Amino acid sequence: MSESTGTVSFKQDIAPLIRPRDISCMDDYDVKLNDYAWMKTNADKIYARLAKGDMPPKDAGGAWPADKVQLFKQWKDGGCQP
Repeated sequence: MSESTGTVSFKQDIAPLIRPRDISCMDDYDVKLNDYAWMKTNADKIYARLAKGDMPPKDAGGAWPADKVQLFKQWKDGGCQP
């Protein structure tokens, strides 16, 4: 999160949360976790899955911890800043 603006951005805050194994595993499902435009378009669906704890799948390392899910929600609710 940018300390000067309090804004959560994809590049600075969300992309670093996404593990390489998340990307490779979810790519099999045509989920483009490393593509900002795709993530912005699908942010509500992705958040719902992250909050439910069933994404990423266990073979990709399993669910994100609550603090990462909350940061994703802040990004989504803040307008999905690049």
